[in-house]
Amino acid sequence: MGEKIDAREIAVRLRRAAYAEKDGQSFMGSYRLLNNGIEIKPGPDSYHSPEPATIRVRSGKVESIAGQSGELSAYELEPQMITALFDAEQRSKRQLVKYDEIPKVLVDAVLAIEDRRFFQHGGVNFMRLAEAAWIDLTHQRHEQGGSTITMQLSRAFFLTPEKTVKRKIAEMLIAMELEQKFTKQQIFEFYANRVDVGQRGSFTISGFAAASQAYFNKDLKDITLPEAALIAGLVQAPSYLSPYRHPERALERRNVVLDSMVETHAASKADVEKAKATPLKLAPPNVEASDAPYFVDLVRDTVIGKLNERELNDQSYRIYTTLDPELQKIAAQAVETGMKLVDDQVTKL
Repeated sequence: MGEKIDAREIAVRLRRAAYAEKDGQSFMGSYRLLNNGIEIKPGPDSYHSPEPATIRVRSGKVESIAGQSGELSAYELEPQMITALFDAEQRSKRQLVKYDEIPKVLVDAVLAIEDRRFFQHGGVNFMRLAEAAWIDLTHQRHEQGGSTITMQLSRAFFLTPEKTVKRKIAEMLIAMELEQKFTKQQIFEFYANRVDVGQRGSFTISGFAAASQAYFNKDLKDITLPEAALIAGLVQAPSYLSPYRHPERALERRNVVLDSMVETHAASKADVEKAKATPLKLAPPNVEASDAPYFVDLVRDTVIGKLNERELNDQSYRIYTTLDPELQKIAAQAVETGMKLVDDQVTKL
């Protein structure tokens, strides 16, 4: 009670904890913004009590908290995810989204540049594969590889990155099997949550939702045409095309995606020209203070010392820690301010 916070900030924290805006979309829980507050409904996977609550906010402060048992003096929000450890060597920032939560502009952008016949082929686009092979043989430049989205997914989940004929054949067979077992929407959803789209500090940015937060500091549903084109373009070579280290390459690639969207009739020529005139508007490139990479390393080493590493990965455990993201952020800002003062003093010497 009395804490300085508004309902939208609470909603942002809940989204970072994997809550959804509609019931049934996330096992973690859901929320609903009200005119003067927010309604919170924890799900079956919630860390806390499943009791829902309604938080009323007035003038930027919590005015009241009502639960099923009556008025509450406090209500603890779901812990935010700091990172997901998908293997022992990689820290990954990932936010899972459903296919219906991916904006159409991003789906169109990805399909235009990565796999135009995604909804028509059975996992392998043989004509495109032959074209890519021929271009490789003649040493010409080509904007797109021969792998479909389903093939890229099969490679990411089941195969090594080595480039051999044997692996390519395995990739094709797995892709065709995936097409038999899942719908196109499910396959695209898997891809949207798995694909690597860059690096932030020591964290891999995995999935389109995490990319939207990392590059633009906004929810995936709010991205614009040029932003969607940039994310889609980064899939080809996230490090080489990094908009922070190589903005000119990223801008060129974004514009290639935009032109591809005109070719597929996903966007009008006028909208694309307007988007191409838009400069890269990126969020600050700093690693979020709440990421706490050294703390994550400590937690990982401690857990691996107690559990079998394979079991840790296979069971998808959730590990709750004592880290407070808000305090971590304040501490990091204090260190940054102090370092700037030291730098200024050194410069004057």
